[in-house]
Amino acid sequence: MSDRPEAQPRERQGWRGQALDFAQALGHRALESPINAATQLANQYTGSHLPRLDIIGAPERNSWGTMGGTFLGTLASLAAVSRVSPTLAARMAPGAARDIITAATTGAIYGGILTETNPAEQNFGRDRLSTAAVGAISLGTASAALGRLSRSGLFGAPESRSAAESFALNGAAGATGALAGTESASILWHGRPATFSELSQNMAIAGAAGGSFGAAGRVYQGVFGLGRPAAPDVRPVDTGPASLPRLAAAEAPQNLPRTLANSPGANAPRPLPRTEEAAAVASAAIETTAPAETTTAAAQAAAESENTRVATRDHEEKASENSDYDQEIAPSHLDFTALDWG
Repeated sequence: MSDRPEAQPRERQGWRGQALDFAQALGHRALESPINAATQLANQYTGSHLPRLDIIGAPERNSWGTMGGTFLGTLASLAAVSRVSPTLAARMAPGAARDIITAATTGAIYGGILTETNPAEQNFGRDRLSTAAVGAISLGTASAALGRLSRSGLFGAPESRSAAESFALNGAAGATGALAGTESASILWHGRPATFSELSQNMAIAGAAGGSFGAAGRVYQGVFGLGRPAAPDVRPVDTGPASLPRLAAAEAPQNLPRTLANSPGANAPRPLPRTEEAAAVASAAIETTAPAETTTAAAQAAAESENTRVATRDHEEKASENSDYDQEIAPSHLDFTALDWG
């Protein structure tokens, strides 16, 4: 019996083999594995015996095609979960942390419900909870890093960011999330920090994949014009005479200079009526003001008569008081007979 490893079948060699590995890993991770994980959870806690779906099957080798298909399948499942997670937690969160909480909720749902548990695991509940925690930490950290790096200005403004800048931004965020997820998984599952090899491999894969999707999204937006902010309607503000409304030629008064008619202001005089209208206007003004003038003259005459009457009364009263005073101090009214002069 030979110790040489079995040669791969011909259909699994070269680029064709990589394509087959990619398609198998994509279908298994996007459809088959989440369904089996949910079935496993239902059988564990409800006592049912739902059958396991095994149409595509798990990939048999760890090739580049397998890793790419696994990553894309995971993203497809996460994209489906992200349509539900905002209704569960993000609406109750503050605006600043809404994206982070949405991402963490998506990771928790995917890890706790849609990720299969190893049948050899003795504690089913602990395995699902630890997987949910790893998913929440990974995606939550990646979302926080993405927001912080985007606001830092190191990768350009969002509205003018190039494909290369988007690649660098999303790659850095993906690598940060992989760092946090790998460390937390190693501590929860193995009770030790992750090795340098584990960290570097997972961060490189997540960074390259995240950067590729970020650049592809930016190119897609550039081609189809999606996500571009509307150009602000900026109009020059002119507060000079040119900004004032101008009268049309037919509306301009005939007896005003052209410059005054075309530049009316708050202090501009009112246009005078034409000659044929002047007589009618003057007559109407005289008829309107004549009764008012008559009434005013009568009121003034009555006021003057009242003032004259009051002045006369005051003068008479003053004269009477002076007369009485003169009588009291006159010598003819003094009696000196009782005085002894001698």
